Amino acid sequence: MSVFEMESWVIAEGKHEEHDIAMRNWLKWVRDHPELFKEWKSIRYFEKFIAGKDSGRQFLLWEYESLADFEAYKKKRQNYEG
Repeated sequence: MSVFEMESWVIAEGKHEEHDIAMRNWLKWVRDHPELFKEWKSIRYFEKFIAGKDSGRQFLLWEYESLADFEAYKKKRQNYEG
């Protein structure tokens, strides 16, 4: 059974272009280095477009094959500050 982890944020005013470039670069880097993310089954990036205060919210959704994979990844990255 898959395990999911989600992170969300709102882009600071006036930083949308810079954010879009950074996200594209980061996602490309992840695709280019799959050996670092063996525990991930998939990763998805979304932007919510709807009326209200949460419109424009950004989401990253990680999928792991199992809780053991999730825990292994978190243990591997426990000292990572970035």
